[in-house]
Amino acid sequence: MNAHAPVETRSEIQDGDRDALHILPLATLPIAHPVLRRAKLVKNARLDAAVEIFNAPGCGSGQFDVPEISKLLGLQKTPPDPDVDLMQRVAVLPSYDVYSLRILLRACSIPIADKSALVFAKPHLDLTSELIRRYNSGEGGDAPAKAPAK
Repeated sequence: MNAHAPVETRSEIQDGDRDALHILPLATLPIAHPVLRRAKLVKNARLDAAVEIFNAPGCGSGQFDVPEISKLLGLQKTPPDPDVDLMQRVAVLPSYDVYSLRILLRACSIPIADKSALVFAKPHLDLTSELIRRYNSGEGGDAPAKAPAK
């Protein structure tokens, strides 16, 4: 497997996944295996990292511990597959929010080919920008103005 596969473009990562603190689309990382590139690393209810292969209404979420992925996908265990090794290094990070990831991935020497994958989605950026503008102008409040009723 090539551990330096190209990263999918920003538009192929769902906005909700990009803005979440507990979800890391693996397409953000230099993952080569096609199944893993479509998967996500999530912090579950116990705040343990798990690889989420699928998630659908009425079907549930297919989550596996990172070490189980080698067996599930038939990947080499010794030496560890480069994709699994990378996921194990990332799994221990405390948060998957875009700001923390920029710092933490750099500290772990993990390259990111497409830096736009580590930017909030436009609706989230707009909301954050509005809150910062209001804070800096002295308007105060911690929520944006409500939309007028129709």
